[in-house]
Amino acid sequence: MQSVANKSSSQFFHLPPVLNKSSEKSRDKHSQNGGIHTDKILLDKFGRSSEDPALILYTSGTTGKPKGVVHTHRSIISQVQTLTKAWEYSSADQFLHCLPLHHVHGLFNGLMAPLYAGSTVEFLPKFSVRGVWQRWRESYPTDGSKAEEAITVFTGVPTIYARLIQGYHAMDPELQAASVSAAKNLRLMMCGSSALPLPVMQEWEAITGHRLLERYGMTEFVMALSNPLKGERKPGTVGKPFPGIQVKIIADEESVNGNTGMGELCIKSPSLFKEYWKLPEVTKESFTDDGFFKTGDAVTTDEDGYFIILGRTNADIIKAGGYKLSALEIESVIIEASGYHFLIVVHPAVSECCVLGLPDKDYGEIVGAIVVPEADVKRKQDQESKPVLSLEELSNWAKDKIAPYKIPTQLIVWDKLPRNAMGKDGKLILLSCEISVSAAANCKVQNLREKERKMEKMKIEEVQSTTKKQRVATHTHIKGLGLEASGKALPFAAGFVGQVEAREASGLVVDMIRQKKMAGRALLLAGPPGTGKTALALGISQELGTKVPFCPMVGSEVYSSEVKKTEVLMENFRRAIGLRIKENKEVYEGEVTELSPEETESVTGGYGKSISHVIIGLKTVKGTKQLKLDPTIYDALIKEKVAVGDVIYIEANSGAVKRVGRSDAFATEFDLEAEEYVPLPKGEVHKKKEIVQDVTLHDLDAANARPQGGQDILSLMGQMMKPRKTEITDKLRQEINKVVNRYIDEGVAELVPGVLFIDEVHMLDMECFSYLNRALESSLSPIVIFATNRGICNVRGTDMTSPHGIPVDLLDRLVIIRTQTYGPAEMIQILAIRAQVEELVVDEESLAFLGEIGQRTSLRHAVQLLSPASIVAKMNGRDNICKADLEEVCTLYLDAKSSARLLQEQQEKYIS
Repeated sequence: MQSVANKSSSQFFHLPPVLNKSSEKSRDKHSQNGGIHTDKILLDKFGRSSEDPALILYTSGTTGKPKGVVHTHRSIISQVQTLTKAWEYSSADQFLHCLPLHHVHGLFNGLMAPLYAGSTVEFLPKFSVRGVWQRWRESYPTDGSKAEEAITVFTGVPTIYARLIQGYHAMDPELQAASVSAAKNLRLMMCGSSALPLPVMQEWEAITGHRLLERYGMTEFVMALSNPLKGERKPGTVGKPFPGIQVKIIADEESVNGNTGMGELCIKSPSLFKEYWKLPEVTKESFTDDGFFKTGDAVTTDEDGYFIILGRTNADIIKAGGYKLSALEIESVIIEASGYHFLIVVHPAVSECCVLGLPDKDYGEIVGAIVVPEADVKRKQDQESKPVLSLEELSNWAKDKIAPYKIPTQLIVWDKLPRNAMGKDGKLILLSCEISVSAAANCKVQNLREKERKMEKMKIEEVQSTTKKQRVATHTHIKGLGLEASGKALPFAAGFVGQVEAREASGLVVDMIRQKKMAGRALLLAGPPGTGKTALALGISQELGTKVPFCPMVGSEVYSSEVKKTEVLMENFRRAIGLRIKENKEVYEGEVTELSPEETESVTGGYGKSISHVIIGLKTVKGTKQLKLDPTIYDALIKEKVAVGDVIYIEANSGAVKRVGRSDAFATEFDLEAEEYVPLPKGEVHKKKEIVQDVTLHDLDAANARPQGGQDILSLMGQMMKPRKTEITDKLRQEINKVVNRYIDEGVAELVPGVLFIDEVHMLDMECFSYLNRALESSLSPIVIFATNRGICNVRGTDMTSPHGIPVDLLDRLVIIRTQTYGPAEMIQILAIRAQVEELVVDEESLAFLGEIGQRTSLRHAVQLLSPASIVAKMNGRDNICKADLEEVCTLYLDAKSSARLLQEQQEKYIS
């Protein structure tokens, strides 16, 4: 190494070995002599001064271009000693490191200070939710033991903890228990680099028992403030100064409400940097006359002296997921600016641009861009009814010009930007329109109402992503039954919460259907309203997969003035029975080399001619073949617009013609052509193909019942005047059943009994129930699932009372699965799942309030309040739903019980 240093004109230092962490005696000696004196001896040995530069670490570029921060040996030693003492790092500690080393968080807190203390640092190749949880579980197994190299300390940014929480909720209960048990055994968990959202801190503490230790630092002085290791750690604060660090607040003349405890934070610390590399003027401007470094962060203190970070004094700083990003840098990519006049437009659609940080639960802030489009571009897009610029277009355009984490994730299009007398954009005004009122109070925005009135005059158009979104339905969140391989139901899985016994029973039904041991049987899902009966039926459908027919219907569908009730039932029965047909078809396939219709004199006389036959040549990789075809096939060739050079195939049995595309041999014939080119087919021209087709018995019924008719006027009039829905006769169905049975016996087809789900079965009458008794005994019968929320009631159309409104003789054929009402905790969990599916943010207090509403009224009513509450929240300038929004919505909408009570109280006001 000495020779390498000589060749590169570098100085070579040989550091002494790190003390063995297993040696308690050595560790005690190190702690006694490990002060600044020991480090001075080492520096003297290497011929270095404590004020000599030791490290250049670049800032994130939050005030323009990144600056090189020069740290000395003294500042580094001072910092690592401070951190080691404050957080009690020792050689018994083992760190799990997953942070970047170009950041003081990962370099000092996670590496230098631990190494100084003799701790072990274990690196992950990259951050992985599964990897972190797994490493903790390996450190502390469920048997209560502790691994030899167990992790004791973990530090991360808020986004890491948010992702770990998401990973925890995705685990099964057994893995969750093991993960919680392991995490609780860690000595210390810390968080920093950006503000920790309160919901994340609270949920993490609820899961692991750890209240994250928040602290505050910058590249220029590393760490200066911290919540205590032993003592009260206050949420939303960064604690107090470390020993030996001086702090003062320079009050701002524009402090909100004249609060003298609010202002810019200034730091004087032994760990303070020496200078900005080759920027003496910038270095001088960054310090006060008495040697305090101006951080640029606005702070205040609480009654106990804990510091609260309010945000940057400069609105151009965006703290996103642990990164400090410069809005100016991102703006300069979208549009180059010189002074206050925009000269060169980089993106062709953008005239002006403003980038700012928008509040976000997971990342603290996200990058938002407000753009003003070019007038010509906007005019053209308005005429075509298209957005001027989409978020996807901007992202794709910027990905080669800027780091991925700096690309805007929200795009807003405005007609103009507000500017002051000097021509600068009013970024604080823009922020006041995007953040909540409480946060705006901390941003020193004066005359907020007056500025909001100015903003109302502007046309605001938010550009959404063009990605297609699936419509959210009542049971969109149901993905299956949520069962283990053993058939045991998980408490929370596949969108299901609770109903463990019902889901396990449904799982057995699924197994029987797969084994074809359930045909001709019926199942009844019985329970109070809103207990998940329809969800169970859909879960069974999801478990069976798309190849098994699933036909849902409601009992009231059978009543029609055009079709008999029993006909509707039979039609749905046959929709739920699948037929998988495997057919070997003979086809002629290849590229057309010749197409010659042969004409002959018309048999009717006169001057016209008719086609007697068609000569067609087909070519494949293996050879060519000339075919003589019937004239009717020529009509099909004309209809498909087949020409020489096209690739086609002709079915030998039916004569059906299919044009596949143009042969790729002609791909270079034209410079521009709207053709689909396909390769020359392989194999022989004449070949056999196995075609698998899935149909239902109703498909076969409908196809054979459709009258073909002639081309004469009477046939046409008959087709036009026929009713819109016609019954399929029993005679036709019997003929189709014979053909289907023959196909099954010959092995050509396979019967696939599906599921017929009849909801609100109590709506059927005695005639329908009698028909169902006979239909269930048929050899071609699906699995029938009934659902009802009725107790003892009359069978429709009779005076006979029966359980669930179903005749006793039919009830005796059914396997009954009971569903139970949900408890408060289960309701809250279901509401949380629905909010997630609908992409709504709801805090815990609001979920608990919704749970109370669900217990008082019904789960359905509570779910229905989510969407209106989200609209009310947006109208109030928030992205998340709070309790006040729900209370406002509750005053607007009545539930069924309240409505019935109101009718009873005011009965005289209504017409009866």
